[in-house]
Amino acid sequence: MTNLNNDLESVIHLFNSVKIMKATADSSIEDENRMTLAFETHCKSVSERLGDRLVSLEPYQRSTEILMAKHGLYDVCFQEVIAFCEQLGAIDLAKVLRQIRAVHTVLFQSVPPMISSITPLAEKKFQAEISDMKLKMAQSDLETNQLLEAAEMLEVESKNKDVEILRLRGLLRQQQQQQQQQQQQQPQPLSGRKKKITVSPPPETLPPQPASKSISISISKSHPPTPPQTPKPPKTPSTNGEAIRQLTLKQLTSFIADLYKSKIIYDKKCASNKLPRETTEQHLYTYLNQRYGLRKLIVANAAAVVKAVAKFKEEDNFVATFDRIMNNQIDEEFRFVQEQVVTTISDLLRVHLKAKHHMKPDDVVTKMICKIQSTTIKEEEWGNVIKYMYTDEDIKTISLILKYEHNNEEQLKFKTFKRILLDFQLLGHERFLSSFVTKFANVDDDNNGIVNRKQFSHLLTMMKRNSTKSELAKCFQICDRFENDTITFSEAVSTLSEVIVDHNAQQEVEVRSNKRITT
Repeated sequence: MTNLNNDLESVIHLFNSVKIMKATADSSIEDENRMTLAFETHCKSVSERLGDRLVSLEPYQRSTEILMAKHGLYDVCFQEVIAFCEQLGAIDLAKVLRQIRAVHTVLFQSVPPMISSITPLAEKKFQAEISDMKLKMAQSDLETNQLLEAAEMLEVESKNKDVEILRLRGLLRQQQQQQQQQQQQQPQPLSGRKKKITVSPPPETLPPQPASKSISISISKSHPPTPPQTPKPPKTPSTNGEAIRQLTLKQLTSFIADLYKSKIIYDKKCASNKLPRETTEQHLYTYLNQRYGLRKLIVANAAAVVKAVAKFKEEDNFVATFDRIMNNQIDEEFRFVQEQVVTTISDLLRVHLKAKHHMKPDDVVTKMICKIQSTTIKEEEWGNVIKYMYTDEDIKTISLILKYEHNNEEQLKFKTFKRILLDFQLLGHERFLSSFVTKFANVDDDNNGIVNRKQFSHLLTMMKRNSTKSELAKCFQICDRFENDTITFSEAVSTLSEVIVDHNAQQEVEVRSNKRITT
C-alpha cells in the first residue's frame, strides 16, 4: 500500500494543477467544490475497494489489482483535463484526448486476464515434468530389481561370513592362550639364544569392533550372536588399525541426498514386488551394499557417516533431520516438509521484491534473490515472509528469535534466517510426535523401528482407547497392505496421523483440567 499512497499524493498534486488552470479560466467556486468533492469521494472509494479485494487475492494477483487502482486514480485527472479542453472550446483536442484515454483503458483492462492465464500454463508444465519423472523411474525399475537381488545375495553371504568370523575368533583366542601357557611353563635357558615364540596375527577377514553410536552399525536385520568376553569398543572406532574417515559437511549432505534418492526408488520397487518397506537405517546398509559390496568398506563408510552425523547435527538442520529420522524420532516424510519450507521462503521473497520493484524484469528480481540468499536479509523482507507462513503466535516467537540473532550479528545472514525457520519446524514436529514416539518405543521390543501387527494393535489401543476392530483393519489396509506383518515407524505415523492429533488434543485438555483442579 506504500506505493499506492505515493501515487495518491502525485494524483492530488496533478488534480490541484487542473483546478488552478480551471480557476484562471473563470471557473466558479461551485464548480471547484464539485470537482473536489467528486475527486475525494473517488479516491476514498478506490482505497476501500482495494483494501477489501487484497485480502481475498493471491499474492501474485495483488500487484495487478494495485496497478488497476493506480490507473483509476490517474484517470480522474485525465477526464478533468478533457473537460477543461472542452470548456476552452478546443473540441478537436478534447476528442483526441478522449480517444487516447479509451485506448489506455482497454490496455489496462487486458492485464488481469493475462496474469490469470499464467497459472494454468505453469500447472501444465509442472504436470509434464512429473510425467517425465515417473517415466524415468519406471525405466530404472529393471536395474533396481537386479541390484536388489544382488544385495539379498550379499546379505546371505554376509551372515555366513559372520558365523565364520566368530569361529575364527574363538580358534585364535584358544591358540593365543595355549601359546601363552607354553611360554610360561617352558624353563628359561641359562645361556644361549632365547626361544622366540611367534603369535600369528588375526586374519584379515576379521572386522573391527564397532563403536557404540546412537545409530547402530549392522549389515542385516538379524545381528550375529556376540562372542563371550568381548572387549569394550574403543572411543574412536577404527578399521584394521585405521581411524574412521572424517567427512566434511558437504560430503555428508551429498551422501544423505543420494541416500534419499536411492530410498525413493527402492521403496517403489518394494511396493511393486509386494515386499515390506525398509527403514532409513536399514536402507543405509542396503545402499552401501549396492555401492561397495565388501563388508569391510560397508562398515568403514557406515562408521564415517555415523561419526559425521554426530559432529554436524547441531549446526546443520539437514543433518539434524536425518539424525532424527535414523533414530525414529520423526517420520521420513517430514524431510519433504522441510524442502517445501525452503521453496516457500524463496517464492514469498520473490513476491515481496516483485511488488516492491514492479517495474524491474524477472531476471533482475532473480539476481536480487540470489544476492540475498548468499548474503543478508532485511527485517522488512523476512517479516513479509513469516507473515504468510505462520500464525500470529508463531510469528511473535520467530520474530523474537530472529531479532535476537540480528542483535548478535551486524546484519542477519540469510542462511541463519533459513536455519531458524527449519529448526522451528523440526522442533514443532518433534513436540507433535513426542507422545507417539514414547508409545512406539514401548511396543518396539528390538528397537529397530519396525513393529508387527500385534504390536501395532497394542500401539493403537494406547493412542485411542475405544478403537474398534474395523478401525484396526482399515489401518492394516494402509500400512501393511501386502500382509508382510511388518510396519515401519514412518508408516505408523502416516497411518495414525489423525489419531495422533486427537490424542495430543485430549492430552492437552487433561493437562488443563489438572491445572484447574490444582489451583
